[in-house]
Amino acid sequence: MALSRHERTRLKSDLNPLEMIEKVVSANDWPFDRTSDREIAVEVAGRWCDYRMFFSWRDDVEALHFGAISLIPDPCG
Repeated sequence: MALSRHERTRLKSDLNPLEMIEKVVSANDWPFDRTSDREIAVEVAGRWCDYRMFFSWRDDVEALHFGAISLIPDPCG
């Protein structure tokens, strides 16, 4: 059974994975900044370093971009 145009549009709008990422981040009490409905930046404190992660969602190509950086403290001060 084929989906109607309305059903396809509704399902496509539900595809934004940033909603799920925000739920995981919030559940772990990690600081984050939801800069728009298509971007979220997250900071996570690790044992040896801190991590900054950036997620960006593009509806037009249904793609999630992910970038991360580890902030390693300088042992010399």
